[in-house]
Amino acid sequence: RTTPKQFLFDGVPFCVNVIGIAKAICKEIEKRNTKTIRTMPDGSLRFSFFSHKNMTDDGMFTINTGIKDPSRTQMIELWNGRTTLDVWNNRSSGLSSSCNKIHGTDGSGYPPFRTGVERMTIFST
Repeated sequence: RTTPKQFLFDGVPFCVNVIGIAKAICKEIEKRNTKTIRTMPDGSLRFSFFSHKNMTDDGMFTINTGIKDPSRTQMIELWNGRTTLDVWNNRSSGLSSSCNKIHGTDGSGYPPFRTGVERMTIFST
């Protein structure tokens, strides 16, 4: 049994008081050093989807409210005051790639009145 808070943030305990082959398996899981699994002081492990995001500053986002244009609701307009990044270059031309464009939502929602053929994009830092 678990709660949404444990599953999302606090962590669901596993590998608690293990012996034998289970202990070896837990050590291998621990070696992977993933963001979603933490080692506790007692040696047990905890899994949560978002504990690594708690109190993390991902920068300043400007999100469209959709008041002027409902089709832009929840769309990220700026990240840290910018509409583009300067990370990716187009291999053939050396110019900025479309991958640098700050476009989409954070994935928690999308504008209303979507049709099934529209592409859904997510911007993640």
